[in-house]
Amino acid sequence: EWEEGSQEVSAPRPSSRAGRLPWVVAGVLAVLVILFVALVYRSAPEPERKTETVAVLPFAVHPQNEDLQNFSRGLSAGLIHKLSEIGGLQLISRAEAWSHYGPDTGLGQLAERLGVTLVVEGDIQQVDERLQIHVSVNDPIQGTLLSSETFAPPRADLFALQREVAVALTQYLALGLSPAEQRRLDKDPARSREAYTSFIQGEKALDRSSSVPQDKVSRYLSDAIHRFEDAIQVEPEFALAHAGLSQALWRSYRLGDSETSLTRAEAAARQALELDPELPAAQIAAARLEQGVCQGIDTLEDTYRLLPGHPRPEDALRELAVGFDQIGDLEEAGACYEAATKLAGASWSNWNAWGAFLIGTGRYEEAERAL
Repeated sequence: EWEEGSQEVSAPRPSSRAGRLPWVVAGVLAVLVILFVALVYRSAPEPERKTETVAVLPFAVHPQNEDLQNFSRGLSAGLIHKLSEIGGLQLISRAEAWSHYGPDTGLGQLAERLGVTLVVEGDIQQVDERLQIHVSVNDPIQGTLLSSETFAPPRADLFALQREVAVALTQYLALGLSPAEQRRLDKDPARSREAYTSFIQGEKALDRSSSVPQDKVSRYLSDAIHRFEDAIQVEPEFALAHAGLSQALWRSYRLGDSETSLTRAEAAARQALELDPELPAAQIAAARLEQGVCQGIDTLEDTYRLLPGHPRPEDALRELAVGFDQIGDLEEAGACYEAATKLAGASWSNWNAWGAFLIGTGRYEEAERAL
């Protein structure tokens, strides 16, 4: 070949096909390697992430005052409600966790009683005009602090703080949220702070009704009913308040109140489901009113018939069991605990809860097998 304007002859080049051949072969081999690696990567099973069983405890308050106590209870209860709508963890219900925890209860004892692998706790401090909220994640079995974070909101926006802490916890636990779960996490439980305050007071009275002498139970249940009704009066579309009202009326009926309480409990549960069909508390409220609710639950299909769409039906069964235990219906409580073990037999906490219940009812040989 000749370069323009030059008299020198360049060395002859190999043909273009011969020159490209090694590169073509190399390219084909590279593509094959990439495809092979991609195929192996896709076919290899993803490592299973350990399912954590989480208890959220009431936040301590410094200094002690009623406003901060209400704020603390609202924050803790709100976190439980928010995390209960996420399918990537096993959450101990409020009634289950708080009834087993007290000033003299260590986290290790809580782990033994409830089978929890993580405990979320914290404290709220008033610093001048601002709040400082410290939240920690603990391993109760090893007795170690795993994570700690401080939140200092510019104002006491309870709902914003619930979202912020819940998001931080899901990130720490590496929970991949679905779009629906993210939407639920972003949603405020109520529009009105006044309605939410009444709701939290109703839950507090409902919890107290399970731990007071028998002659005081009806008084606390009556207070809970009125608090939930106050919340609904302020915000008629508050689904959580309707679910709470259903639970209080159901418990009142089961402890000897009239059929009117049962009718009202059914109406409140229906209303909660109509307002928010995806709300776990609403689904549990409806299931609670079934006759022999946990009898005959042997398969996942049986449970989904009872709790359609619940993110963790075995947790719902344990929560139902706690409710029946609190009113003294030991047969139904036992059926619910047993149903949870049938549904999720690989869950240590289900067998632990079932075993603890059997010990409490004197069925020691069965308890030994369960534990």
